[in-house]
Amino acid sequence: MADVPRRPAYFDRLSAKNKAIYRRGDAITRVELPESARLCSDLRAAAVAAELALAAGSPARVRVQAQAICDLVTASLETERVAVKVLRVRPQRSFGELHGLYTRDDSHAPTLRVWMRTAQRADVVRPRTFLRTLVHELCHHLDYAHYRLGESFHNPGFFKRESSLVRLLATPDEEPGTEPGPPPVERAAPPSTDAAADTPVQLRLPDLC
Repeated sequence: MADVPRRPAYFDRLSAKNKAIYRRGDAITRVELPESARLCSDLRAAAVAAELALAAGSPARVRVQAQAICDLVTASLETERVAVKVLRVRPQRSFGELHGLYTRDDSHAPTLRVWMRTAQRADVVRPRTFLRTLVHELCHHLDYAHYRLGESFHNPGFFKRESSLVRLLATPDEEPGTEPGPPPVERAAPPSTDAAADTPVQLRLPDLC
């Protein structure tokens, strides 16, 4: 008997529409960027520059490179651009530190926020952690803007897409290692079974510096 994919406990409470969205998203296992040596080189160069900017502790410089990474991906896919904000110390939440946040609605441009310092000691985060968080939030954007899913679920397909982009940012001399788990992110609660659940709800968060 074939293995049945494990799904989160809330899956059975989703509306039929959102169950279909969950399955569609889970079936997409990588972000198919155009095969281009120039694109790969530019992505890796921006990742290296972001690492140097992190070491210098400069949110403005980090933001420029983070925006460059996102622009390279969205432009290559011919999809909607997302604005990037790099903020300083991570906010504390009940589940831990907030690493990143993606928001979109009809009255504001899609925005991706990533924090670059830990909450407890205000240490600059490790470059790999920062880049993975950036890509994580970018994947939420692609779920809406590129794949037109209408909702963005944390399912196995989502994390495979995330990993496919993270690998593109790795420099050739980086040793492959165990993929870290998903970064803590604050998201709207999973949709319920009522009609209102079919309208994606995005969390609002004031700008924090």
